[in-house]
Amino acid sequence: MEVTTTYRIRPHHGMCLYFFEGKGYSEGFTKHMAEVKEWLLGKNGPASLQLVGATDEICSACPHNKGGSCESAEKVDRYDAGVLKYTGLKAGQEMTFAEFERIVEEKILQPGYGKVICGDCQWRDLLYYMRSEFSDYMLIKREESDIIKSECVRIPLNILDRI
Repeated sequence: MEVTTTYRIRPHHGMCLYFFEGKGYSEGFTKHMAEVKEWLLGKNGPASLQLVGATDEICSACPHNKGGSCESAEKVDRYDAGVLKYTGLKAGQEMTFAEFERIVEEKILQPGYGKVICGDCQWRDLLYYMRSEFSDYMLIKREESDIIKSECVRIPLNILDRI
């Protein structure tokens, strides 16, 4: 039987990972976040996550992590509390990343609580959304230097106006 690796993940990082597309505080942070997402998706074998209310695997490469404590603790604690409140999950719970993404989508994104939870997050402004002509897609455009990169991503359109 294959052993499942469990990664400690802050609840609000579930929302970050849902939309993560290679942007971050630094090249090292961005590379690490991409690796964590791959790990959670099972690249290195079966994986699960445990929701934690402290610095986690992603925080380990963050420039705001000072000796295991976040310089922005008040803000990220508020984000974590919001995710737990709207999902009904609890710190310490374990699940797969796919389960967590589904819960975040159903309980936060679709009902429109994303803005309530993390409306003042600096990373929200990196994305802006446009409806495409395809009914089950939205076009996400991200600024990359002087170039605009466009991609079609399978995210239900009913989320569009709520994030």
